[in-house]
Amino acid sequence: MNGKVLVGALGLPMVAAIVLAGGSPATAGGGGQVSAGNCSASADWYLRVSKDDGQLWVRYKVDSNKRGQTWAVSIKNNGNEVFAGDKVTKGPTGSFRVHEWTNDLAGTDVFEATATNAASGATCTGQLILDK
Repeated sequence: MNGKVLVGALGLPMVAAIVLAGGSPATAGGGGQVSAGNCSASADWYLRVSKDDGQLWVRYKVDSNKRGQTWAVSIKNNGNEVFAGDKVTKGPTGSFRVHEWTNDLAGTDVFEATATNAASGATCTGQLILDK
């Protein structure tokens, strides 16, 4: 699959400045594209998009290493909402996952995923550009 990946991480609140962080963009081994990076606190994010029969399979994960945290999550494709809701970190890794299907739009798909910790205000923001 040919494509470009752009990684962004929000290092300060939205009213401050947007800081592009050193994430690790890659083409995933099982198909799809991956973008990953650090959050504004001690958490990491991972965003993966794969094509399947004219649809796109979107996976977003935040790992904070703390169970029981509530995060407000938003995933958009070209500004169109793919997912919006709260997720709670679980399991031994203190992470949550969002798995959603969305339409493969004409032209370039720009995915933006954001998670904000309700208690601490920590923010994880990633972007992935999927070219056709």
